[in-house]
Amino acid sequence: MADLTFRCAHCGQEAPADPKTWRCACGGPLELAAGSVYRPAEPLSLGEGHTPLVAAALDGRQVHLKCDHLNPTGSYKDRGAAPLVSWLRERGVRSAAEDSSGNAAGALAGYGAAAGIEVNIFTPASSSPGKLAQMQAYGAKVTRVPGPRVRSFEAVLEALGRGMVYASHCWNPIFLQGLESGATEIAQQLGRAPDWLFAPCGFGTLYLGLARGFLKLAESGKVPRAPRVVGVQAERCAPVAVAFAAGAAEARPLGSPGETCAEGIAASAPVRSRAILAECRRCDGRIIAVGEEAILGAWRDLARAGFYVEKTSAAVLAGMRQMSGEIGARDSVALYLTGNGLKAGG
Repeated sequence: MADLTFRCAHCGQEAPADPKTWRCACGGPLELAAGSVYRPAEPLSLGEGHTPLVAAALDGRQVHLKCDHLNPTGSYKDRGAAPLVSWLRERGVRSAAEDSSGNAAGALAGYGAAAGIEVNIFTPASSSPGKLAQMQAYGAKVTRVPGPRVRSFEAVLEALGRGMVYASHCWNPIFLQGLESGATEIAQQLGRAPDWLFAPCGFGTLYLGLARGFLKLAESGKVPRAPRVVGVQAERCAPVAVAFAAGAAEARPLGSPGETCAEGIAASAPVRSRAILAECRRCDGRIIAVGEEAILGAWRDLARAGFYVEKTSAAVLAGMRQMSGEIGARDSVALYLTGNGLKAGG
């Protein structure tokens, strides 16, 4: 098993990768250090990835839909859970904890079950019943936490003293590395990079994975250039979009975020906002916010086109509509569908 090194994204401090170390002593999020790549000795897989890229006519435009809602546990989070749980198993971890509004919890619970790791989930009490049922079906121990999403994070921190390892999709850099595979697949399936790529953006790990994945492909000459990656937030909880519009380097946490039907992107304090904004500007992308009616309308239209996804996923179509004035008539557009509608219900 090759040695891995973590590096703080804020202060630059490096240290050997350890499952018990989930953030830097300065409070900053960890990245894989330069030259550090995780390659599992015995990869754990449930068949994640290699999801279809489907051409569809929407709003009179031909677009490509990356159907990651068809992953084994019903979301793109499987791409990160597979390498993360592989690493935890290699390091002898027996009990892991996560805070999540649903999809990350389902992915960790499913892959944890396959690896024989006890999974403890702290989730908002308002999370969709379908997602709660899925976590429990995998055998996870689920604690429903009243209040906004940040309360689940506070609850998991209190529990870490009881011998659990924090296997966070927001904080762990191995999870983040796994999400880059979506960019590679789109480039292979399309034969090039699209001109525009729209992805939901809450904590922003998917946005980072896609932007970095395409930027690496461009740097290596595998595609001529990266697409303009657009991260879509809900207006009622859009700290990164606000920061992007203001030209800021980092998002300010929201004290009182509003409730949104796009529960999967209701992140009031994204810990990697510096990196999101930096990579967005590198690929000449955007971070935008869309309203509730726009999300609901897009969700209904995707369903009528045969794609039943959760409302968080539908934000990408709402984002494309909002950006229609900037998208050229001949520009190629890809929309990233992240979560299965059967988990969230109507």
